[in-house]
Amino acid sequence: VIIVLPVAILAQVLGHVGIMSASLVGREVLVWLQGLDLSYAIKNPKRDICNAWLVAEMFSRYYPHDIRMEAYDNGLSMEVRANNWEFLYKFFLKKRIPIGKEDFDSVMHCAEGAAEALIRKCYAILTKRNAPKLQAGGGYNDPEQPAYTRATASTKLRNNEIARVPDDLDRTIRAVMTLERHEVELARNRRADVSRIFQTSRTNNVADLFPATQAPTSQDVLPSEVREVKVKTLQADVAGLDTGHEVKRAIQPRQMRKCAVAALDVNAPSTPGPGYAGKTATEIMKTVVTPILQENDTVMKSMDPRKDIVTSFLELAAARSAGVTDALSARVFDAMGAKATQLAEGMLKMPKEFYKVWNAVFPLLGTYSETSPGFHSIVQLLCKLGRHMKESDGPTTHQIFGDVAMGSLSSLLVSSPGKRETLSEVLYSFCQDTTSQHLSVLRGLKEHVEDLPDYICCLASLISLEARMSLLDENPGPGSMLDLYVYYSLIALQNPQPKVRVAGLSILNVICQAAGMSVPPNRVDAMLSTIPAMVDLASDTWWEVQAQLIQLSCRVLRAVPDAVVDDNSQMHRPVARLVPVIQKLLSPSASQNVLQIGLCSLVHVLKEIPALLTDLGRVFLAALLAQPVRMRRRLLTPVTEEERHVAYVMGTASRIYEEVCLPDHWPAGPLFLSLGDHVHMAGLTRLAAQHFEVLEILFRDGIEIVDTNAFVEAYERMRGPIIFGLIDADVHHRAAALVLQIWTHPNTVFAEECLNVSKSVFGQILRTIYGDNQELNLVREADFLEFLSLACDQSPAVAAALRERIARFRTENGLEYSRSSLGNIF
Repeated sequence: VIIVLPVAILAQVLGHVGIMSASLVGREVLVWLQGLDLSYAIKNPKRDICNAWLVAEMFSRYYPHDIRMEAYDNGLSMEVRANNWEFLYKFFLKKRIPIGKEDFDSVMHCAEGAAEALIRKCYAILTKRNAPKLQAGGGYNDPEQPAYTRATASTKLRNNEIARVPDDLDRTIRAVMTLERHEVELARNRRADVSRIFQTSRTNNVADLFPATQAPTSQDVLPSEVREVKVKTLQADVAGLDTGHEVKRAIQPRQMRKCAVAALDVNAPSTPGPGYAGKTATEIMKTVVTPILQENDTVMKSMDPRKDIVTSFLELAAARSAGVTDALSARVFDAMGAKATQLAEGMLKMPKEFYKVWNAVFPLLGTYSETSPGFHSIVQLLCKLGRHMKESDGPTTHQIFGDVAMGSLSSLLVSSPGKRETLSEVLYSFCQDTTSQHLSVLRGLKEHVEDLPDYICCLASLISLEARMSLLDENPGPGSMLDLYVYYSLIALQNPQPKVRVAGLSILNVICQAAGMSVPPNRVDAMLSTIPAMVDLASDTWWEVQAQLIQLSCRVLRAVPDAVVDDNSQMHRPVARLVPVIQKLLSPSASQNVLQIGLCSLVHVLKEIPALLTDLGRVFLAALLAQPVRMRRRLLTPVTEEERHVAYVMGTASRIYEEVCLPDHWPAGPLFLSLGDHVHMAGLTRLAAQHFEVLEILFRDGIEIVDTNAFVEAYERMRGPIIFGLIDADVHHRAAALVLQIWTHPNTVFAEECLNVSKSVFGQILRTIYGDNQELNLVREADFLEFLSLACDQSPAVAAALRERIARFRTENGLEYSRSSLGNIF
């Protein structure tokens, strides 16, 4: 006889006899485990299978020749667990069983629910059957549970998955993210509880007003005569009776607390507050809009006669009607902005007017593109309104904006990345320029933006305004504005989405950015704490993460120049770790965009910290020489203010970067020395056009030669490739200009030494150009002779040296000399 018991009853029976409950893994899985005849029954899965002993026994029943139990140790120490699982993992790989380290790692560390999940997976693999579905319910924070039985924050922080992380920073970030998720769960549970609490309160109120009376039974009813009731009309006034007051108070509905504009009837006419005799916002806007629109017959014919002219125009603008052009919209909203003072006064007196204007104008911010004139005119209008309102009454403005506009503006900030920078100005226009008010706005934004990555991306746009208002340096310490931004930036650096990592790095870039070298000490301390996370990102493959990381590393180095040089400084060791990061990211094989941004950042470091020229000078030159001609020319020639700001990717996927003219900032002399080392170490026998271009610009701007011997030695390392360029058709003109600059340099000692060391190489190029070298792309003799003539005219010393060298060439190589036209000059 087979007796089938419900799962709940079976769980109770098995619990009394010391067997695992079927509700944890399912009845079929439990029966399967009992049929395997294991060494001991599984009572507590989290503890019993953490050492892999029983799992090995399960598979030994199906693979008796492959698993020998004497190879496993039935202990509970972490070393025993790791050895058993590693041995069993080799068996899984050999038999291609789909159980990986991610499956048993959490089991080994006794994570909640991991053991039951692995048992069900083993059942599915070994029996070739799907594990039965478990009955839903009883979640970790199930809203159906009473509030006092749900998991608290401290319970979740005692999770083994957090405690076993060895890295302190990673463990802290995981704990913080766990608390963030807990807060989200609490908010969700509160929203779910609202309806139940409201229904309960309503039931209780009704029960109090109309208490239920128990119906009498037939035994309690006595036979009696019912007389007719006669009612006498009461003529007296009962308005003051206490009973009437009690009933009136009893049936009066409960008054809910309302926000600044929640109590306003939208469809009712606005009623000005006491003492206000001005026009409403709608009337002011109507007087401004009407004259402008009457000039356009097409728009006037499209107007809805049933609505006022302002509402009808805004509807046409939102629908992008053919007659409503961007120029017309910009003109209308600019005219409204001119009346911002009167509009702000009316909105403070009548908050409902702000509600009307915001709901009418704000949708156009989502309709217009961020480049259209209409969009910028609307932004200017809202910013002017916010500034005038907060100047008159800051607290009321903050409250009205939070109640009316924060929700819709937060949604647009999330959905429109390209408009975030501009919309951030609107957000802070209605907020007083104090740290407490801005922190309040950020908390309100966090309530409306539930997705943490989106919130971090919004912070990346807002921090520029905080820095502009100098709010990052107020009230330093825990809970400050700076502390908040550093906290979320560290979370962003661990995020798997590249755009979020970029947002985190851009936040740190703004924190580290200051005028010149005057970075406040509290910012420096904050940046030093983020260096380990920055070093971990050096292997990131996303181009913009690399670009932002180079920018940030260079700014940190510039913020603490003394720590870079002083080996005894406490900050030297963490700061020095950034130099290898720059060397790795600024390799010639990196993305062209990364090199372009990195060069513009590194050039300031080389100028301000000469001690780093040895480590980063050759890196800078190699990256510059590796750039394509078009991008390199942008960095070597002066540009206008408009051309300096560049977006390297179309659309909103990239941030705006600033390009600089490198010759305006680089240290020309030290770079010439570094270029000599670069050519020598690379073993170059010929220089390309980009080498001559850089060398020519270095000498054109005037190199200050401090150590003559060092500069002559650098030139001597490059003399062969430089002089050979005089007969190379591809680079002859650049080489000729460079050689003349060197041989006729104002520092006569340097010029004479360079001329002397060039004589031997000059003899080699004479034999090359007038010899039988058909495979080389040699310059025309006319161009070569023109260079010699020009060189002789510019300096008597150069003419004498060339005349001597050519006379020797005529003596030693008479045949080659007879083929040439050198006799026409010398």
